[in-house]
Amino acid sequence: MNTLQQQLINRMQEKNLSAAELERKAGLKMSAVRNIIKGQSKKPSAESLIAISQVLECTIEDLFEVERAGSSGHVPMQKKEDPSEPVEDLKFLAKTADKVIKLLSEADKNCSFEEVFFFIQETYMYSLGSSYPEVDVAFAKWLISKN
Repeated sequence: MNTLQQQLINRMQEKNLSAAELERKAGLKMSAVRNIIKGQSKKPSAESLIAISQVLECTIEDLFEVERAGSSGHVPMQKKEDPSEPVEDLKFLAKTADKVIKLLSEADKNCSFEEVFFFIQETYMYSLGSSYPEVDVAFAKWLISKN
C-alpha cells in the first residue's frame, strides 16, 4: 500500500467518512476514491486530489506525506503550518501571495477570492516543506495550470 492510499484511509477514519461519502462530498464520480485506495487509479488527477484534500481539510502534500533524504536516512519534511494557527512568517506569506498573484495575472486567470486564497495557501504550505525560504514557483505554476 502506498502513502496516498494509507493517508486516505487514515484521514477518512479521522473524519469518520466512508469512501462513498468522501466521493460525494468531493463531487467525484462513484468509485474514484475506492479506485485510489485499491491501487487501480495510480495517477489520480490534480482536480480529484484537490477536491479530496478540501473535504479532508488537508493539503495535497499531506496526502503524499513526502519525505526527503537526510544524512541519516529519511527525515520527514518540515512540518507545515496548520491553517488555523497564527502565521509565523508573515513576510514569506506576503512573498508567496505576490508570486501567486503575478502568476495568475500572467496566466490571465479569472479566479474567485476563494480560489486565489486556495492557490496562495497551497503554495505557501508546500513551499514551507520543500523550498523554504523560497517560494516554489514551479509548484504554483503546476497548481494554477491544473485548475
